[in-house]
Amino acid sequence: MTFKRTLWTESFPRENIPKFPCPSCEDGRLIAQEGSLFIGEPIYSKVAKSHNNWEPDWDVERFSHRLLCDNEDCGEIVTIHGKTTLVEEYNDEFGWGLVSVLQPSSIAPAPPIIALPTNLPAAVIRQMRKVFALFWVDIGSAGNRLRSSLEGVLDDLHVPRQVLDQKKGAMIDLDLNRRIQHLEKQSPDHAQTFHALRMIGNIGSHTAELSREALLDALELYEDALTEIYSDRKAYLEALKKKIIKTKGHY
Repeated sequence: MTFKRTLWTESFPRENIPKFPCPSCEDGRLIAQEGSLFIGEPIYSKVAKSHNNWEPDWDVERFSHRLLCDNEDCGEIVTIHGKTTLVEEYNDEFGWGLVSVLQPSSIAPAPPIIALPTNLPAAVIRQMRKVFALFWVDIGSAGNRLRSSLEGVLDDLHVPRQVLDQKKGAMIDLDLNRRIQHLEKQSPDHAQTFHALRMIGNIGSHTAELSREALLDALELYEDALTEIYSDRKAYLEALKKKIIKTKGHY
């Protein structure tokens, strides 16, 4: 699965639902089930239209939609819930105008935003699935879960959580920053990526100001790092080099 930023927009036209990757098989794509879109307006919203100062953005509409995986061996069923919102859009015939689009507040089960290596530790996979789900609900909480997943990867890389304080003669806990500093000794490139991800996670943990764009940037970096750490392709290519050199290409 290749990271496609255009899939992960805040809203989208009701007639053009993004073809998200399937959360179960990841080989298929989620296709909107014909006739499953429901859009309803509460009574209080309808009543508000009689107000003298009514504006179009006063309207409140809720929606639900069903998506189906197009992989015949899977057929996962995914539901989207949310609201409609107005966005400004240009039309060749009428010029600029307001258009009602769908803005999800939950997608379950949530599609994977990045590919996760199959040999990723189970605890990290669980955290990342929470990132994918919270992405639609609370960006800050998604960033917090991303931070938690970093801790799990560091555990798998045998980066210590505690070290001996020589002065005190006792073990002391390492925060995420100091754990990543330990990673610098064995993998400086990955440590730099992890520092960037830690900053995103800190924003999500301590403030409500984490943007969708920043989280997507972090996830794109994370996908690349996880692929390098957990992929055996580098070892495979090294073996090919040695094979060719050893046999001088005669095989």
